[in-house]
Amino acid sequence: MPFSNYTKHFEKGSWVGPGGGTKRFKMIDWSLIKGQSVLDLGCANGMLAIESKIQGAKKALGVDKGDWIPSVRQSVREVNLDVEFWQVDIESREFKRYCPVFDVVFFCAMLSHMRDGPEMLRWIDNHTKKLLYFVSNLGENNKAQLESVKKYTSFDAIKFIGQTGEEGLPNEGTRYMWSCQRTGKENQFESWRDAPVTFLPADEVKRVSSEVCEKLWLSERTLELKENIRINGLTSPLTCHKVGEHLYLPREGGKRCCILQALGYKDFPYKIVPPPPDPPPSW
Repeated sequence: MPFSNYTKHFEKGSWVGPGGGTKRFKMIDWSLIKGQSVLDLGCANGMLAIESKIQGAKKALGVDKGDWIPSVRQSVREVNLDVEFWQVDIESREFKRYCPVFDVVFFCAMLSHMRDGPEMLRWIDNHTKKLLYFVSNLGENNKAQLESVKKYTSFDAIKFIGQTGEEGLPNEGTRYMWSCQRTGKENQFESWRDAPVTFLPADEVKRVSSEVCEKLWLSERTLELKENIRINGLTSPLTCHKVGEHLYLPREGGKRCCILQALGYKDFPYKIVPPPPDPPPSW
């Protein structure tokens, strides 16, 4: 079956392998997949989308423009596995317009194949709620690719996982894998995710003082974040708690508030959410 370069595939209605995906499969924390919606961009034979569903994903979608996608669809139907596959270019306007947001996204060995890598990374940033698994391309400068991920996305916890690929197999070799996560409190509470966004004047929410902002500029991480927001805009809204008649900014939003102020924003996008169970005495 023409399933790209992977050897893990369906054969006569059974899932066999593991073949060239062995290292990659071992590096993925499948406990983070259970109960989540999963998107595999450039899915090839669909092995990551399929394995995600086997590992308990509530929804799994693989997308690839390759002519093997109809065969993959038939194979999952034969084993009664609820995995969806789209045969479409992931850089097409139609795909970008109609593809929903997912909890977990796989973007493996695809960046060098993109016509506009930065724009694709911005799109991924806006369509990933929690976790991105990124794998560099074979033969490419993996550090340069990782720097692109840092520059054009807003993940705040990027961790190198290890080398992936199988030496000695055709078209295989060393690639590098990272997990990119969001750790902000807005991602820890299900009830916050669907809260509407409203734009509020900069002085309407009680937040960090100008003196604190000045100290924050000494942080290298703040400078990186400022450059990211300058290039990409604010890719996720701030959150604020309503306590009585007052609105308070959670502590983790201080840097972004300072940056928006420095960049000349007049109104900031907020989700107004209930107060925490143990608000500070100052509230």
